Amino acid sequence: MAVRRHRALLAISFDSASWLVSFCLFSWLRFEGDVGQVPWAATLLVAAGAAAIYVVGATKTRTHHGRAVTASVEQILLLGVALMATTFAVFAANLVYQWVPRSIPLGAGLLTLVSAVAARIVWVHLMSPGPRPVDQQESVPVLVVGAGDGARDLVASMTRDPQRLWRPVGLLDDDPYKRHLRLSRVPVIGTTDRLEQLVVETGVQNVVIAIPSASTELVHRLRRDAQRAGASVKVLPATTQLLTEHVGIRDLRDINLSDVLGRNQLDTDVAAIAGYLTGRRVLVTGAGGSIGSELCRQIHRFAPAELMMLDRDESALHAVQLSIHGRALLDSDDVVLCDIRDAEAVRTVFQQRRPDVVFHAAALKHLPMLEQYPSEAVKTNVVGTSNVLDGAEEVGVDRFVNISTDKAANPESVLGYSKRISERLTAARAARTGGNYLSVRFGNVLGSRGSVLTSFAKQIAAGGPV
Repeated sequence: MAVRRHRALLAISFDSASWLVSFCLFSWLRFEGDVGQVPWAATLLVAAGAAAIYVVGATKTRTHHGRAVTASVEQILLLGVALMATTFAVFAANLVYQWVPRSIPLGAGLLTLVSAVAARIVWVHLMSPGPRPVDQQESVPVLVVGAGDGARDLVASMTRDPQRLWRPVGLLDDDPYKRHLRLSRVPVIGTTDRLEQLVVETGVQNVVIAIPSASTELVHRLRRDAQRAGASVKVLPATTQLLTEHVGIRDLRDINLSDVLGRNQLDTDVAAIAGYLTGRRVLVTGAGGSIGSELCRQIHRFAPAELMMLDRDESALHAVQLSIHGRALLDSDDVVLCDIRDAEAVRTVFQQRRPDVVFHAAALKHLPMLEQYPSEAVKTNVVGTSNVLDGAEEVGVDRFVNISTDKAANPESVLGYSKRISERLTAARAARTGGNYLSVRFGNVLGSRGSVLTSFAKQIAAGGPV
């Protein structure tokens, strides 16, 4: 729209005209409507001077050039500062030269401020898209749970969507103060306790939980009530998971692992250990696995002198190299195809590449399968670990981190026993060499390959049963 492209010029012109009108109006009022008594020449000159001062000041602060969102609190503050500064400057000069009565600059400045703010509010109202006719068969009716900032942005996004795929029919909020609230003309129609009833009454197909800070108990209750009424549930992520301040329909997602478990992801402060990664040669075994691949991605951020990703699965190496570099031809030295069961091959890798730091994540981990094939667990988790430890000791590795599992504590399975032995091997090597050799125990890793929690989340998002 041409008007939008020239809104800065339009705003400057309107504010300047407001100065002229305000001065003339207050001059007329000051002389009680006696037009003949009004010093029109002096009034217009002072008004023009005020407008000029204001335009210069507002241009310096970019008040008219998109520094703040139109009609936002920040823009109103900018306008107030610019207009009041101009008013007091003109008032002070008029005290000295007495061009017009002293009350006129103050009154004109106040009226200009009111008209400038009012004009911008009207502008936003006229330019905002109102409800458009939509195909009731094509658009999906939704109830939005929550009437806060997240819901406001979400409903506005649904309203602005050219395709109008989502049609908000009402908001639910437990805050009594919001019972009469409307967001983009969508009203609050009840509380969350009436969710099931309102889903039936409105005929919605989806319920969106637009409360980023919603507790697990609340999410479970809302999901249960919605699904009893035949509606699916989507959630709006927390603001810490977003890259932008405002949210929209593209931010909606199905229920995920954090919603299921009731705890947020905690990120390790990798920067705190970056001192022994930056500029060092780092080897990661099992680099194509769930833990190994994430280790590689994190380590790469801290610019090691060389990152060596070792795995026996070429497809897994391809995937991790692609995730790090955006290309994966498998023709560079950073990928190493090697089976840790092969002692001679492992020794050759260590002799040729001579790493400073080793993260040993290569292991067989699926408990039921290892119960069937215990010898395989021994070959990889015990013998393989011993081979890697031998190679590390021969080249004098500074730090060796063995990735273990919580099942190694009071082991009752083949997996637990094999990893417990790998821990003992690592501890014995630390005692013998005096080096920094340690083991860390991981629990169930969220989202790892084969994780049952991923299946649970998909089943819950699909409406169950689990």
